[in-house]
This record gives sequence, C-alpha cells and structure tokens, in this order.
Amino acid sequence: MNTSPKKIIVDEELIQDMQDQLNKLIVKHGSDNLLHPEVLAFSELLDEYITTYIKQSNIES
Repeated sequence: MNTSPKKIIVDEELIQDMQDQLNKLIVKHGSDNLLHPEVLAFSELLDEYITTYIKQSNIES
C-alpha cells in the first residue's frame, strides 16, 4: 500500500479506519510479532497519514 497521503484528504474517519486495519494486522501476525514487515510498513504509513492530518488541521486553523 503505497498511497501517498498528500494526494488525498485525510480525516478522522480515515485515521480510525487505518488504526482498525493495523489492529487486524497485529492480530493476524500476533502481538509478539510487532516487527513483522507488514505491520511495520502499515504502521509507518499510518504515521504519515497522521502527520498529514495534523498539518492539514494546522493550515485550516
């Protein structure tokens, strides 16, 4: 999943959906395997989306 957060509008609903997806990945790979490449990659993508959301929120303020 290499979708750049800069090309879409990131809102709270999208962030929550991604957090839910990350939780499902953690369940899939086990909470003792948080360094699994799929979990790490999705977690990094979620971090990018959260950063974009904060930047968008600051611009709107």
